[in-house]
Amino acid sequence: MVVEHKEDIVDKVESDVNAKDVSDQEMTGEENEGEESDEDVYVVERITAHKTKKNGQTSYLIKWKDYPESENTWEVEENVFDKSIIKEYWAEKDAEKAARANKRKSNGGAAAASKTSPLPSPGTKESKRRRAEVKPTLDDDDGTAPDADDWEPLVSEIETIDRVEDGTLIVFVHWKDGRTTEHPAKVVYKKCPQAMLKFYEERLRFRSK
Repeated sequence: MVVEHKEDIVDKVESDVNAKDVSDQEMTGEENEGEESDEDVYVVERITAHKTKKNGQTSYLIKWKDYPESENTWEVEENVFDKSIIKEYWAEKDAEKAARANKRKSNGGAAAASKTSPLPSPGTKESKRRRAEVKPTLDDDDGTAPDADDWEPLVSEIETIDRVEDGTLIVFVHWKDGRTTEHPAKVVYKKCPQAMLKFYEERLRFRSK
């Protein structure tokens, strides 16, 4: 019969408890790693639009990689960690603006004919390419729109017009302070009809005799 001393028994119990604690910690670490690996990782594929509030805060409409267009979300600039994506977006905007300016110059030099083609309908290939048919968030009450009945003195140009899924026409307005906002067409027709007329006139196509 083996008789163990009291001290030996205590040491053995403490050793068993410590071994169990280490094992539990290892299992907990493995579980945490498994939970972390199961979390979704969101990667920015591209930026499709932007809007700027009066306070200068800019938000971007993000297309997420491996997610459909319906999952696009508005994110403030601080939440877009890959700044190269933002630089690419603005480079594309500058290129589009330069292309529109060159197009206006070439159209202005063309001779007018007696017959003209019908006005292009909103939602053309140009606007669809810019917006990728994403329904925008219309929040005129967040300070993005001027508090004025007449927008004409404040508008730089109408950038494009798009039609969203429910058939609503959305107008992208570029302001003289550098902001670009989006509004229902019925609002823009009322606030700045001359800017809308200019948008259509610049896109007239004249037939040669």
